[in-house]
Amino acid sequence: MNAVKRLLVLLALPLMAQTAPPANVTMLNGQPRSVTPVAIVDGGASTQRTTAAGTSDTAAVPVQGVTGGVPQNVVARGSGTIATGQVSVGTTATLIAAARATRTRITVAVTTAVACSYGNAGVTLTTGYPLTAVAGASDTTDTTAALYGVCASTATVGYKEIY
Repeated sequence: MNAVKRLLVLLALPLMAQTAPPANVTMLNGQPRSVTPVAIVDGGASTQRTTAAGTSDTAAVPVQGVTGGVPQNVVARGSGTIATGQVSVGTTATLIAAARATRTRITVAVTTAVACSYGNAGVTLTTGYPLTAVAGASDTTDTTAALYGVCASTATVGYKEIY
């Protein structure tokens, strides 16, 4: 009977080796350790985490993301305000959007199939960043500076700024 039990145990070993550990157990240097789930407390003002030694601590860090049980800095997306508009841009540099210290990004788009470029106040078709001469051609940039445009012929340029 002992031989039968040993045979059953030996047959079960490959199956046991394929079984994944429970979700709250991770490996650290080949040794299993228990992981405390991370919890965002007080709107992200403090975070409970598991240290490398497997102990739990609380750190006052303004984070929203977590990787491997350790809080990570995350870039916040979204904004409280979006401004849009359309400007008639001709063959000389024309202001599309004034400088805004709180702007995070601005998208410009040509509404007609006219070659346009954008850049600073001295922009020309050859020195500016080009937009393809296709209706709807657009580009997004992260800047707080004023944005000017120039086109091969008069065209409408739309913008969307997030600030």
